[in-house]
Amino acid sequence: TSEKENWQLAKKLDPKMRVFAPIVVRGEEDKGVRLWEFGKEIYMQLLGIAEDEDYGDFTDISEGRDFTVDVVTGDIGGRQGLKSSIRVKPKTTPLNTDAETIKMWLEEQPNILEIQRKMDFDALKEILQNWLTPEDETEEVEEEEVEEEVENTSSEAPAEDPILAKAKESKANYSLKTPAAKVSKADKFDALFDYEDESEGEGSPF
Repeated sequence: TSEKENWQLAKKLDPKMRVFAPIVVRGEEDKGVRLWEFGKEIYMQLLGIAEDEDYGDFTDISEGRDFTVDVVTGDIGGRQGLKSSIRVKPKTTPLNTDAETIKMWLEEQPNILEIQRKMDFDALKEILQNWLTPEDETEEVEEEEVEEEVENTSSEAPAEDPILAKAKESKANYSLKTPAAKVSKADKFDALFDYEDESEGEGSPF
């Protein structure tokens, strides 16, 4: 829709770019190949360096280049976080002087799918619903407390005044329209997937 709140919500749900690169940390070679996670800014810096002929192929195992990663605390999208930047070493260096170590590093690298767990639809749906309606559980508890309080006070209420009773009888002649049943956000979310594929007869939109 054209509602501003929906556009803001959609922007928050928009996936952010994350890149994982296999690296070896100098001074910690005994830990083997590790994955370095970074965002679009670092990714664009690396692309710019790769396009510069003066640097050559910085990923070359014999004449590649090391990088220094600087990390500082800064403002990221309105919140405090860690900001990274990279500096290219001027001299070329080999990945390692031992051929067996280089072979092991090239063959034995972390599997991104094992580190970043792939979640099924039901798990993602539950996370999304809890994020969209974090107040649902609180509202249910508050409603139970209110009902209990009304029941407790009604049993101790004093005898009704005759004048008030007559006024209530006159109001009984009027009726109020019962509002339509409230549809929860979870039900609205489920309704998005009430789709029937005419060609396959399946209930999935994918």
